Amino acid sequence: MSDMPSVEGFREAFPQFDEATYPNARVQFWLNLALKLLNKKRWGNIFEEGVYLYTAHNLTVERQAVENAGSGGGTGAVVSESQTIGDTSFSVRYDVATAAKTGEMESTVYGLQYLRLARIVGAGGIQL
Repeated sequence: MSDMPSVEGFREAFPQFDEATYPNARVQFWLNLALKLLNKKRWGNIFEEGVYLYTAHNLTVERQAVENAGSGGGTGAVVSESQTIGDTSFSVRYDVATAAKTGEMESTVYGLQYLRLARIVGAGGIQL
């Protein structure tokens, strides 16, 4: 990965976030926010990964909200998400209402991966 997170780097790391579904402006918005929230010194050599996971999580949550609004769905819906990274497949099923109580970062695969890294770097409540 490069020195500074970018839209191009994000799309390379997460090719499932295609430009047609996730416009560059939305990706850049979440990248910018992550760059403001994550402490580069604390995250060290996994800073870029943290920024990208934060971005992927928020793009996923944003997209789910748009899809739920368009289909008449509301909060409290049960959502399933499956992702394949390399040879490993992940499947997560969660209740949106429960996610709101336990912390919305736990509502996507990317958020869970972000939290795992945040705990490793000792981010605690500073970044969550």
